[in-house]
Amino acid sequence: MGGDCRRLSHEDVARALRELDPAELLTAEPDQHWTVDQSGELALLRNPDGDAVASFAAADLRACRYAVLTVLAARALLVPTVITAAVLGSSPAARLLCGTLARCLPGLSQLAIYSVADAGLAAEFAAAGVDLSITPSTADAVFGASLVVVMDELPALPGVHAPMGAVVVNASGRDLVHDLANGIAEEYREAELRQVLAGEHPGRTRPDDVLLVDLSDTAAPDVALARAIHRLDTESPITARH
Repeated sequence: MGGDCRRLSHEDVARALRELDPAELLTAEPDQHWTVDQSGELALLRNPDGDAVASFAAADLRACRYAVLTVLAARALLVPTVITAAVLGSSPAARLLCGTLARCLPGLSQLAIYSVADAGLAAEFAAAGVDLSITPSTADAVFGASLVVVMDELPALPGVHAPMGAVVVNASGRDLVHDLANGIAEEYREAELRQVLAGEHPGRTRPDDVLLVDLSDTAAPDVALARAIHRLDTESPITARH
């Protein structure tokens, strides 16, 4: 792969995401002349001339999209109050999500993580003034959380239920089949979530309802997101040319 095509690593994408505003990504005007081609584990951003200008791991673009949609879902569907969150997962996508929540979710006071933590993440949370705790079990993480995000496929979790009024986000890429799915009053896929964000759907109507945002069908590469990351790299290169 030659020319002006840049290969952006997971770290490059994560650095770019720290500079992006989720709301601006949502309202970005679509440009059908730009495309993202995905082949296996690689995604290529192509300009209107058809030239590949950037390449990403498809999993990194998907993780960014999950993070952006989770923040926007929490802003739109949580009851306005102090927010406590639980993130269940140990993948790089879970770490990226945690950092995005700390930076971009107003009112977040505490986040409990089951299975993932590192010194860099702790520093991000300290800078954002958000308490970070590592829990020994999913039940401990979920207890009292108003936002629960499932990032990895989990074993059956008998007796682990989302608290009243919580928003549960399924960003695992698989159906949510354990007890966290019980008691769901309303479910939103990406299309319905976008309607809520655009003011075309009322969203939450009762404060005690448990709402599910299911992103399991969020598989297609996000052209606006890929373009935004590429634009940041072009304005201030975040990696070297290959």
